[in-house]
Amino acid sequence: MDIYKEMRKMMDMRKTVFTMCFLLCVSVALLVAAPNAERLFRDVKALDYQSQSLESIKSSYDALDDGIARDEQQAHRDMLEAREKGDLSTYLDAYARFEKLRTFEMKGEVSNLLFGRAWKLLRLHHFTILERHCLISIPS
Repeated sequence: MDIYKEMRKMMDMRKTVFTMCFLLCVSVALLVAAPNAERLFRDVKALDYQSQSLESIKSSYDALDDGIARDEQQAHRDMLEAREKGDLSTYLDAYARFEKLRTFEMKGEVSNLLFGRAWKLLRLHHFTILERHCLISIPS
């Protein structure tokens, strides 16, 4: 009987260790999978604004906005936790992360380039509509 109890304890311990390892792996995978704003900003800066479609550029900036919002919330939570614990160094680290998010902005020349491309597309679309309208309104 004692052997069975010992084997049962070992099996329970193995299940517990396996479950803890599994949860740890999943947690690490989720942390690694969630892109942070700094990496997304590097990706946005590396975009080829001349050749990529405006839609793909827009989706990259949307992802950056989401990443900034996520990092901002995390930094804010970390600052609140540090303030509750009275940990000044952790608070200052979180505040520095929070302040760094302000630097992730679009440069003026990139903004002008994208605006120019969008304006050309809009103008082309407008003239196409005018041509169609003129062709339709011409009496036969």
